[in-house]
Amino acid sequence: MPLRYVLLLKFPVNYEKIPVKLFGCMSSEEILNHIDGALHIMDDVDKLLSPEDFNPVLGKLQMVKKEYQKKYYHAHEQYVGGKVDWSKLSGVVDSADYAKLKVLKGVELLDRSRFMRIESDISSLSNLHCQDFRVEVLDKKVKCPKCSFPEGIKFEDIDSRIAKIDSEIRSIYDDWEATILTELESYKDNLQYLTADEKLLIEDIIRNGKLPDTISKELVIALNNLFRELESIEVSPSDIIEHVFKDSQVMDYTTFEDKLNDFKNKLVAGKDLSKVRIKLSH
Repeated sequence: MPLRYVLLLKFPVNYEKIPVKLFGCMSSEEILNHIDGALHIMDDVDKLLSPEDFNPVLGKLQMVKKEYQKKYYHAHEQYVGGKVDWSKLSGVVDSADYAKLKVLKGVELLDRSRFMRIESDISSLSNLHCQDFRVEVLDKKVKCPKCSFPEGIKFEDIDSRIAKIDSEIRSIYDDWEATILTELESYKDNLQYLTADEKLLIEDIIRNGKLPDTISKELVIALNNLFRELESIEVSPSDIIEHVFKDSQVMDYTTFEDKLNDFKNKLVAGKDLSKVRIKLSH
């Protein structure tokens, strides 16, 4: 086997892929210059056969490899490993405001684009977390085989990124709350079409001038019902009696059920049932 390949097998790391930002005192360009110098010697067969020329080549490459391993391991720990305070991200994910937003995003009139970006950012940061990386792995790999650091990395302090996410979550909540309070005033006339329980939930927000500490799915449903362009259909007892009993005042249960269903179907024919509210007229 040619000596060039023997040498490369001893140093399997692809140094051309060294990320510049990982290094402090020695840049990737300097490292590549060392490698180029070593490989240049291999072009001269006479020098390769001479231990006094060949051994410095091995030593130079070994020095470069050790430097790379040290710098890469330090950067890995600093950006995605044990030196990052990942508990801060957990604190954001477990926060009350984030929990509220995850439920409030079901309110149809709210702009969810900012929150979707936050969810994407949280997912990206969570995926970056890489534990238990050992420097010995770099004897045969140029990157961490688990996370492929620095792929996907924005060279920015992760603590700062987490703080920005936390701040954005608070801002989105404030904006959504302000939007809902404004729309409540616009759709106040629709309160009459809500169920008694839904009406209580909405009136509590109006009375307190803010959203409740706990956002329930029932509240989201009530808000969506309130903000819909609802259609009220009035029905009187006489309407039902006239339709059901117009042909006969006595009937079996199946006939009675069929006539009631026929009445209901005609009442809401061609309408969006989710926006229909049946109101008893006197």
